[in-house]
Amino acid sequence: MLKKIEHVGIMVKDLDVSIDFYTNVLGLKLKERITTADGNMKIAFITIGESELELLCPKHGDVPGSQGVIAHLAFTVDDIEKVVDSLRGKAELIDETPREALDGCKIFFFKGPDGEILELFQPRS
Repeated sequence: MLKKIEHVGIMVKDLDVSIDFYTNVLGLKLKERITTADGNMKIAFITIGESELELLCPKHGDVPGSQGVIAHLAFTVDDIEKVVDSLRGKAELIDETPREALDGCKIFFFKGPDGEILELFQPRS
Protein backbone atom coordinates (compact mmCIF):
# COMPACT_ATOMS: atom_id res chain seq x y z
CA MET A 1 0.00 0.00 0.00
CA LEU A 2 1.00 3.63 0.27
CA LYS A 3 4.22 4.25 2.21
CA LYS A 4 5.14 7.96 1.98
CA ILE A 5 4.77 11.08 -0.09
CA GLU A 6 7.32 10.79 -2.90
CA HIS A 7 6.93 14.35 -4.11
CA VAL A 8 4.46 17.20 -4.42
CA GLY A 9 4.29 18.96 -7.79
CA ILE A 10 3.83 22.74 -7.78
CA MET A 11 3.27 24.71 -11.00
CA VAL A 12 5.40 27.88 -10.89
CA LYS A 13 5.73 30.96 -13.11
CA ASP A 14 9.48 31.55 -12.68
CA LEU A 15 11.65 28.55 -11.82
CA ASP A 16 14.61 30.66 -10.65
CA VAL A 17 12.45 32.67 -8.25
CA SER A 18 10.92 29.50 -6.83
CA ILE A 19 14.27 27.71 -6.49
CA ASP A 20 15.63 30.75 -4.65
CA PHE A 21 12.62 30.82 -2.29
CA TYR A 22 12.67 27.11 -1.42
CA THR A 23 16.47 26.91 -1.06
CA ASN A 24 17.53 30.29 0.34
CA VAL A 25 14.41 31.31 2.29
CA LEU A 26 13.27 27.86 3.49
CA GLY A 27 16.72 26.23 3.56
CA LEU A 28 15.89 23.19 1.42
CA LYS A 29 18.32 21.66 -1.09
CA LEU A 30 18.16 21.68 -4.88
CA LYS A 31 18.63 18.08 -6.01
CA GLU A 32 18.28 18.40 -9.77
CA ARG A 33 17.21 20.81 -12.48
CA ILE A 34 16.14 19.51 -15.90
CA THR A 35 14.31 20.51 -19.06
CA THR A 36 12.00 18.05 -20.79
CA ALA A 37 13.18 16.61 -24.12
CA ASP A 38 10.68 18.75 -26.05
CA GLY A 39 11.84 21.88 -24.18
CA ASN A 40 8.30 22.74 -23.04
CA MET A 41 8.83 22.31 -19.30
CA LYS A 42 11.63 23.20 -16.90
CA ILE A 43 11.64 21.15 -13.70
CA ALA A 44 13.51 21.38 -10.40
CA PHE A 45 13.50 18.80 -7.63
CA ILE A 46 13.92 20.17 -4.11
CA THR A 47 14.62 17.66 -1.33
CA ILE A 48 13.03 17.77 2.11
CA GLY A 49 13.79 14.78 4.29
CA GLU A 50 12.78 11.65 2.38
CA SER A 51 10.38 13.54 0.10
CA GLU A 52 10.72 16.06 -2.70
CA LEU A 53 9.01 19.09 -4.15
CA GLU A 54 8.79 19.05 -7.93
CA LEU A 55 8.67 22.61 -9.26
CA LEU A 56 7.18 22.63 -12.77
CA CYS A 57 7.61 25.69 -15.00
CA PRO A 58 6.00 25.74 -18.46
CA LYS A 59 8.19 27.15 -21.25
CA HIS A 60 6.40 30.50 -21.34
CA GLY A 61 5.53 30.67 -17.63
CA ASP A 62 1.87 30.03 -18.40
CA VAL A 63 0.64 28.26 -15.28
CA PRO A 64 -2.62 26.53 -16.18
CA GLY A 65 -5.42 27.38 -13.77
CA SER A 66 -7.53 24.38 -14.68
CA GLN A 67 -5.29 21.79 -13.03
CA GLY A 68 -5.92 20.36 -9.57
CA VAL A 69 -5.13 22.65 -6.69
CA ILE A 70 -3.27 21.64 -3.54
CA ALA A 71 -4.90 23.27 -0.50
CA HIS A 72 -1.56 23.66 1.27
CA LEU A 73 1.80 21.99 1.85
CA ALA A 74 2.91 21.51 5.46
CA PHE A 75 6.48 21.31 6.78
CA THR A 76 7.32 19.88 10.23
CA VAL A 77 9.64 22.13 12.27
CA ASP A 78 11.22 21.94 15.72
CA ASP A 79 11.08 25.65 16.65
CA ILE A 80 8.18 27.35 14.87
CA GLU A 81 8.86 30.82 16.32
CA LYS A 82 12.45 30.77 15.04
CA VAL A 83 11.36 29.73 11.54
CA VAL A 84 8.61 32.37 11.47
CA ASP A 85 11.14 35.06 12.44
CA SER A 86 13.39 33.94 9.57
CA LEU A 87 10.48 34.33 7.12
CA ARG A 88 9.60 37.92 8.04
CA GLY A 89 10.34 40.19 5.09
CA LYS A 90 11.12 37.21 2.83
CA ALA A 91 7.67 35.67 2.35
CA GLU A 92 4.06 36.80 2.45
CA LEU A 93 2.79 35.86 5.90
CA ILE A 94 -0.84 34.82 6.27
CA ASP A 95 -0.74 34.50 10.07
CA GLU A 96 0.73 37.14 12.37
CA THR A 97 2.07 34.60 14.87
CA PRO A 98 2.00 30.82 15.31
CA ARG A 99 -1.22 29.52 16.81
CA GLU A 100 -2.26 26.40 18.66
CA ALA A 101 -4.25 23.80 16.74
CA LEU A 102 -6.74 21.23 18.01
CA ASP A 103 -4.32 18.69 19.45
CA GLY A 104 -1.90 21.18 21.06
CA CYS A 105 0.43 21.45 18.08
CA LYS A 106 1.40 24.86 16.69
CA ILE A 107 0.76 25.95 13.11
CA PHE A 108 1.57 28.98 10.95
CA PHE A 109 0.58 29.77 7.34
CA PHE A 110 2.47 31.76 4.71
CA LYS A 111 2.72 31.92 0.91
CA GLY A 112 5.33 30.84 -1.61
CA PRO A 113 6.30 32.99 -4.61
CA ASP A 114 3.40 31.77 -6.78
CA GLY A 115 0.78 32.14 -4.04
CA GLU A 116 0.99 28.50 -2.92
CA ILE A 117 -0.14 28.19 0.68
CA LEU A 118 2.51 26.73 2.96
CA GLU A 119 2.20 25.67 6.59
CA LEU A 120 4.70 25.26 9.38
CA PHE A 121 3.73 22.49 11.79
CA GLN A 122 5.31 21.99 15.20
CA PRO A 123 4.12 18.83 16.97
CA ARG A 124 2.96 19.04 20.57
CA SER A 125 5.87 18.64 22.96
